[in-house]
Amino acid sequence: MLSGCTVYTNGFEITSSSLRQTSSSPSLLPVSGLPLLTGIGRSPFRRLLNHAVRDRRLALPLCSVSSPLRLHQKETMAEQKLTRIGLAGLAVMGQNLALNIAEKGFPISVYNRSTNKVDETVERAQKEGNLPLFGFHDPESFVKSIQKPRSIIMLVKAGAPVDQTIKTLSQYMEKGDCIIDGGNEWYENTERREKEMAELGLLYLGMGVSGGEEGARNGPSMMPGGSIEAYKYIEDIVLKVAAQVPDSGPCVTYIGEGGSGNFVKMVHNGIEYGDMQLISEAYDVLKSVGKLSNEELHQVFTEWNKGELQSFLIEITADIFAIKDDKGDGYLVDKVLDKTGMKGTGKWTVQQAADLSIATPTIAASLDSRFLSGLKDERVEAAKVFKSGDVFETENVEKVKLINDVRQALYAAKICSYAQGMNLIRAKSIEKGWGLTLGELARIWKGGCIIRAIFLDRIKQAYDRNSELANLLVDPEFAKEMVERQSAWRRVVCLAINSGISTPGMSSSLAYFDTYRRARLPANLVQAQRDYFGAHTYERTDVPGSFHTEWFKLAKQINK
Repeated sequence: MLSGCTVYTNGFEITSSSLRQTSSSPSLLPVSGLPLLTGIGRSPFRRLLNHAVRDRRLALPLCSVSSPLRLHQKETMAEQKLTRIGLAGLAVMGQNLALNIAEKGFPISVYNRSTNKVDETVERAQKEGNLPLFGFHDPESFVKSIQKPRSIIMLVKAGAPVDQTIKTLSQYMEKGDCIIDGGNEWYENTERREKEMAELGLLYLGMGVSGGEEGARNGPSMMPGGSIEAYKYIEDIVLKVAAQVPDSGPCVTYIGEGGSGNFVKMVHNGIEYGDMQLISEAYDVLKSVGKLSNEELHQVFTEWNKGELQSFLIEITADIFAIKDDKGDGYLVDKVLDKTGMKGTGKWTVQQAADLSIATPTIAASLDSRFLSGLKDERVEAAKVFKSGDVFETENVEKVKLINDVRQALYAAKICSYAQGMNLIRAKSIEKGWGLTLGELARIWKGGCIIRAIFLDRIKQAYDRNSELANLLVDPEFAKEMVERQSAWRRVVCLAINSGISTPGMSSSLAYFDTYRRARLPANLVQAQRDYFGAHTYERTDVPGSFHTEWFKLAKQINK
């Protein structure tokens, strides 16, 4: 251990042999991360600090730093190194992203309103390799511990908590500093906040982060939008922290201006809703009609994950079917209540689609299915009323053929879900002038995120071939696959209908495909009806212009 070293905290002086109070009314602040901050032997200091806690001279657990430790060893306080970035909000995503950043070699300061989360995170950093992560219990010390121009990521609940966190932190920030919202925020809130921060001289980014707990810790997909100057502040960090895909690089890119990053993440989540719904329908058909056991389902999904359906969601679905119940007999999946929760991004996606007149029936069907799943008590009572059993008995099905048909139906329906999401992003990009590149979005979704899938590379290639592609379905490669799979797709939907099993995702995807592929629809009748009762006019197929017919008068003459 080095001799003659002194560490100062607010109100205390700690030397290699003693701890002495230096003010009559010190702030009682916890201290830890000592070896990381001082670079000197920690055991004697740790013993001194532990004695201090027992003597009630330091009142809080030795799990974090709420005021920067200042090392007095041939250097002044002005020479104390500051951290590269800060992160506020230490729930599951925040903790794991902070640890990821630290592990990539970027010293990081962390803060949370509930101080136990700070202590917990610092403890994890120490256990996971003495990572350069430093915790703070008060916002001022937290902000001032970061090098200028400061960059602070927030990972808190969307809405009012974001505004409150901004208010708390911004009072200690200076012109040119940057705040990054990493939560699932409504894009218009991000645009409002960017303007408000600009008035204070601060920069602002709305950055979608996908990948859940595992992705945040080991490499997520990241979708930053807003100030390009702010992005440049953190570009070196996110390029290393994001998921790395060997053939296409880090799963992060500057999305565009304003709330584009949050909007893209919102639609990503909408596609995720559709994807999960389609997988659950495939499971229902295989289990309820095909009578596959959980062991067989595990084998089927494991095999599917080796081919065209390879994806994170297929992978975890296979895992779920293999997990035994630790509180009883059987498999855990059978004990999970059939009520699906949600946090709002799927609803926002459908609302935006309606506002922009973009058809997203697969995503909408997944949202409706979540609403209906929430009516558990009503469904139980309805089952008693109809007394028809859970599933209608149909002719015996050949398992191998059914599994193959369901695989093809699932693939085709998934393509529809992605096509709908991409069309929505493009429509919003045109409306807002964001200039988004759909192929680049497909690239950054190839790794780290929840919807990562092997065919995203082919989606990227489709948009690279034709950036003006009207719909993913008409790309030559995908069009060929849709045609090849449509017979199996129709068989699965018909089988489900005849068995009394709802497959809203697969059915609406098929309806979307059938509607889109037809040159003429029965919409002519609907428009005629509108003109009949509301004089809304109509266009003709043979003569240009707008027309109105007095249908009622003509009908009266016919009916005389």
